[in-house]
Amino acid sequence: TAPEPAATAAATSRRPIPYPIPESKAFARAVEKGTRTRTGSPGPNYWQQYARYTIDAELQPGTNQLSAHGTIRYINRSPDTLPVLWLHLNQNLFAPNALRNESVPVTGGMEIFRVEAAGRTLSRADTGAGYAIEQTRMRVTPPRPLMPGDSIDLRMDWAFTVPPDGAPRSGTTGDIFMVAYWYPQMAVYDDVGGWQTDIYMGNAEFYMGYADYEVGITLPAGWLVASTGTLTNAEQVLSPQTRSRLAEARRKGELVHIVNDQDRGAGRSTQRGLDNLLTWRFRATNVRDFDWGASARFLWDATVATVANRAGGTAPDTVDIHTFYRPEVVF
Repeated sequence: TAPEPAATAAATSRRPIPYPIPESKAFARAVEKGTRTRTGSPGPNYWQQYARYTIDAELQPGTNQLSAHGTIRYINRSPDTLPVLWLHLNQNLFAPNALRNESVPVTGGMEIFRVEAAGRTLSRADTGAGYAIEQTRMRVTPPRPLMPGDSIDLRMDWAFTVPPDGAPRSGTTGDIFMVAYWYPQMAVYDDVGGWQTDIYMGNAEFYMGYADYEVGITLPAGWLVASTGTLTNAEQVLSPQTRSRLAEARRKGELVHIVNDQDRGAGRSTQRGLDNLLTWRFRATNVRDFDWGASARFLWDATVATVANRAGGTAPDTVDIHTFYRPEVVF
């Protein structure tokens, strides 16, 4: 006989019970310290590290070169004193000597020109204040340990060649650039395992910390940029027509073609810029990573979605939805 409807509903709504998961000694210690619980909720003493990135980058599409400089303010919210800091240089996956578990184009990886910590220029060194690079990770030993509750500013200059199409999670076809793993990123330091310093070998996902980003991206006028975060200088980079259509999309809540076939190019989709260059500025708050794409061939559509009020009020909120695409591509 078929089960009663009520019994069926109860069975389908019951929470699945997974197979037993062995508890590591490190996790057990975190539970004892009160940073974790066995229910999955944070413990009363839970903490997370935090960082604030300020980056300015320039992309030269003709040579596939990206150069950048930036500052990372790293905030030690842990109760631990940190004598060394770890960062990921994931673009080094494309270096000639990189350890890999899949085939990738070889472009040379990321070249680091300067490293500063707490205002002091560091040199490559295995001992004392300095930095060392091994595969896709960098160890920075600052002039003094980073104390609990303190912060430190790291300043770096770097450059690399954007890999060709076919690279994992990024690359360029020459007219479209998808730029990821493009900046020195703080490794996670957590309450269970300390520093997470696994080498990136190509076929993996990542454990990343939350951070704030202020990013400037300079490239030729007429190129459009799709990016993490919110564009903060639309008047400096977008043409009046483009800005007007964005406002229309937000006002009407309907699909609007922001940039169509006839609108591509400097002076139409974007401003003309100084020396035919524009710097797009984006801000992102409390996110795990920052990536972007750019093309002079992009078309751009936009609309808004209605969502629940984030503050719990009755009036709905809206979220901007943007689509950047090249219609000539057939999959």
